[in-house]
Amino acid sequence: MGVNAAILVPDLAESWEISKDGKTYTFHLRKGVKWHNLPPVNGREFVAEDVVYTYDRIANTAGSANAGWFSTLDKMRAVGKYTVEITLKEPYVAFLLNMADTYAVITPKEVVDADGNLKKRVIGTGPFILTERVSNIVTKLRRNPDYWERGVPYLDGIDLFTIPDPSATLAAFRGGQIDLASSSDKEEVASILRSNPRTQVLRRVVGLSWSKIHWRTDKPPYDNIKLRQAFSVAMDRQGEIDIRFGGEGTTVVGPMPAYPGFVVPLEKLGEASKFYKRDVKYAKQLLAEAGYPNGGEFPYMVANTDFLNRAQFYYNSLLEAGIKLKIKVIDFAEYLGTGYIGKYEGAANGGTNFPPDPGEFFHLQYHSASAVYNQSHVKDPLVDKMIEEQKRTLDPDKRIKIIQDLQMHLADKFYYIALPGSSSNRLMSPRVRGWAPTINQNDSDVFRYVWFEGEK
Repeated sequence: MGVNAAILVPDLAESWEISKDGKTYTFHLRKGVKWHNLPPVNGREFVAEDVVYTYDRIANTAGSANAGWFSTLDKMRAVGKYTVEITLKEPYVAFLLNMADTYAVITPKEVVDADGNLKKRVIGTGPFILTERVSNIVTKLRRNPDYWERGVPYLDGIDLFTIPDPSATLAAFRGGQIDLASSSDKEEVASILRSNPRTQVLRRVVGLSWSKIHWRTDKPPYDNIKLRQAFSVAMDRQGEIDIRFGGEGTTVVGPMPAYPGFVVPLEKLGEASKFYKRDVKYAKQLLAEAGYPNGGEFPYMVANTDFLNRAQFYYNSLLEAGIKLKIKVIDFAEYLGTGYIGKYEGAANGGTNFPPDPGEFFHLQYHSASAVYNQSHVKDPLVDKMIEEQKRTLDPDKRIKIIQDLQMHLADKFYYIALPGSSSNRLMSPRVRGWAPTINQNDSDVFRYVWFEGEK
């Protein structure tokens, strides 16, 4: 999944060229694409000016989470109706991958002009049209009859239900109320197969996620590196793999997900490797060095999803070392508006945005200028410098070296603590056909090719 391995498939842009110096990108757009036939856009044709407007808005809107993608932008223009030319001030290795990310989706100017933002309605060019959304309950999508790829989507519509309680989700799946569900718990999957033996189970590859603990490293008590190290040494990562995941998982170590070709394995982390192995005695020593010789109670916020199950699992192993979690449980919707975007106090447990390029992962999670996804409020000048350096390094081997050096620098800092990765199982009713796993959040890429065969 590194920048050397990612394969980009054309969608709204049929083709593109990159100049030899890596600074100018010319995109040739697909002709005949229409916006959804909803006001105020009313099914007009998608054109180059839409791309220019969208990227200019991302780059220049205050608080934009992805403005950093355009930090090196020099100029951008529509060359005719179906061609866009973007010139950067300096090379940016991950720029093309960023343009393919879900968060770079093209948006129509008419909607922003009418509403002031994109919060009230969603209008795009994709295979499904949003017809209704009830917050924290259901999102309803219906087939776009004018979609540019003829013959798809196959389904007439999709209802996406928000069910915060994992057990309620599985109960709805058992009862045939929903066709898709997920679980990382081996026993849960086995239980589903006992009650619904015709269930299809599609297992995702271990390591495609990065669940972690994040904390306010700019404020007490988590500004104390010894305390963060004590957490890591006290945690029973292997126990979660053995007990919760039935032995099918991987102890994710280091400060980044397992990007092939980029990640530094545990045995090569040097002195820092000792912080990734459970040692209660050493954890107590670190806790004392942090100023808590008799242990302590520490604030910890967690959403009432599977992340709560994980926090409860680690509670006892941390307590054994003198670390008592003062757990505050919140709704997932509240977490998305607080912990997920770095607006919280203390520590939190959650997932993260998972960009296809490791350099972008570091920029989002660790760069001091990252407006939203630097959930731990990291401010490390050397980290910023190395992130910027890898962005403009065109030589693949040199770039890998920078990213690996960055991991070595971060290995004992624990701005984040990665939790074990599991085999995420997609549970499907017997009638579902065409589903395939994806690492990004744009499930429309999958749903447009899904169909039903037979009855539930």
